[in-house]
Amino acid sequence: MNIHAQSLTPIYVTEEINQPFTLYEGKMKILSDSPERDIIAQGTGSIKLAWFPRIRLKYSFNCDNLITFDLTKEHYLELSHLKISCKATATSSTDSSSVVSQKTYISGFLNEPVANASSQNISYLIFHITNFYGYRGDIIQNSSVIWFGRLLLQANGWKVTIDSLEQKAFDQLTNSLENEGGYAITHVAKLERIDNQIFTAEQALDVLSSLSYFLSFSAGLWVAPILPTGFDSDNNPIWQQWSSHVASSYRNVSSWFPIQEPQNLTEAFVGFMTLWNDQDWQQPLKLAIHWYVESNLQAGGIEGSIIFAHSSLELLYQHWIGIFNNDAAKKLEKLFEKARLPLKCTDMPSKLDSLENLLKFTTDKNISLPKAITEVRNKVTHLKRNDEIHHVSVRIETWRLSLWYLELVLLHLFNYQGVYKNRLRFAWEGDYDKLPWEQP
Repeated sequence: MNIHAQSLTPIYVTEEINQPFTLYEGKMKILSDSPERDIIAQGTGSIKLAWFPRIRLKYSFNCDNLITFDLTKEHYLELSHLKISCKATATSSTDSSSVVSQKTYISGFLNEPVANASSQNISYLIFHITNFYGYRGDIIQNSSVIWFGRLLLQANGWKVTIDSLEQKAFDQLTNSLENEGGYAITHVAKLERIDNQIFTAEQALDVLSSLSYFLSFSAGLWVAPILPTGFDSDNNPIWQQWSSHVASSYRNVSSWFPIQEPQNLTEAFVGFMTLWNDQDWQQPLKLAIHWYVESNLQAGGIEGSIIFAHSSLELLYQHWIGIFNNDAAKKLEKLFEKARLPLKCTDMPSKLDSLENLLKFTTDKNISLPKAITEVRNKVTHLKRNDEIHHVSVRIETWRLSLWYLELVLLHLFNYQGVYKNRLRFAWEGDYDKLPWEQP
């Protein structure tokens, strides 16, 4: 009998998509925002992680008396059993009165994370990941089945083990997500030090923040590590945090991630973390990935998404090259040259049907691809009177090409040498491309 690595066990499970989690039930107090923290009301209630309209902590409170409550004022919510208080805002307040009882019902959202117990001496952290893609990882098993579910990331002394849910459960959730959209926990993960040393919650949260950006860049949509729990060396839970998160509702979008060869992410993660830990690069990296994801999601439509991608490319130019007297097209040319990316349509891979109209546009005008991207962007942002923007097919292909360049510039900055899924080619999953700078 083959013995495979044991799969990680999630602490929280979404048996159905968009299912909220009850994180706390019990006694509560509503306190004023004054320095004295005057008690406004005492009662019972619950804290739930709600998925819509975005991932937030929602509270419900009730007490056996009528109170006057100003919904416009921020207040504190004390979770009596945990001896924790946090800022909150109410969104609704109702009351009922009868001969035998009086009640007040209040609901709202928490405005800050909730963390309990010790944040020191953490041996390892278990957390959960929303809406990440399936991949053909290393073999893992539980008590009944085996599946290709493990992805391992290591960098800067940290080890991140990511396991997809058992294949049947994963397939059921993702099928529902594809049909209905929304959210689900699709993966469970473990964070630990490579040398097995203890660490603090603050250190762990920084790694989770970096992981959120890296996985979002890999998936092409916002992916959130949520609901972390820290354990000591005896496997006792000693720290936990609940918080709001930025995460995308499930969508099928393109990205560079070669899901049939996920070990490539291990290499990319090393280079990503090198930039993340560079004081001069962390903020530009966050912004570049922010604009990349928003563009990939078409958050501003095609026109806005072209602007997002172009802004990200100019940002990377500024922080990597930094010559300020170039116009926008020249900046892109210099950036792509340094990343060893093609500038002319004749240098692009053959049979790019996805760029047919844009390539014809560049050939007819005898301009480079960076110049074409900039011209299309300029027509969107600086349209002159009686002028017209380019045909929608050219705009769509400009957006697609801009994201291709942006993915490859970032991968070049990460010193990545693996394969990637080329969004400019219509290919079956598993048909991946070598990087332009790795071509003979």
